[in-house]
Amino acid sequence: YYARCKKALLLSDWVSGMSVQDLETKYTLVDNSFWRLTYGSLINIANMTRIYLKSASEIASLILLGERSIGDEIDRLLKRIEFGLPEEALGLLKLPIRMERGDYLDLFNGGIRTAEHFWAVPADKLGSMLNERLVSQFKKYRMPGMTAGQV
Repeated sequence: YYARCKKALLLSDWVSGMSVQDLETKYTLVDNSFWRLTYGSLINIANMTRIYLKSASEIASLILLGERSIGDEIDRLLKRIEFGLPEEALGLLKLPIRMERGDYLDLFNGGIRTAEHFWAVPADKLGSMLNERLVSQFKKYRMPGMTAGQV
């Protein structure tokens, strides 16, 4: 029971955007414990949760048969678990280049919540949030009508 509660709390912190380092520190009891939370075990927990949740939601939709659909809510939650992002940051997943979780969180913490907002931000501000390689990749996707200062 306690292990399931710990996993639920871990996933809650994961989807709220807590850094992997903070998660590892918070969910490993002592430095020399038998089991340490690592990035790999965190991803495994998130993936298994997504598999079980997706299966359970499909069963629930069959049982409810036409009653209130929870499909969109479940899909958003599955995305949050997959990428470890707050719900308000899911709009960033529409960007044409897949980034690391930390890059999405850097944009989110910098006040950028959607792909549309991302394209409106000047390149120099993006350069302070993302590495130079990513900024140069995004410049290839510059939308028509953007000014030179924008990505």
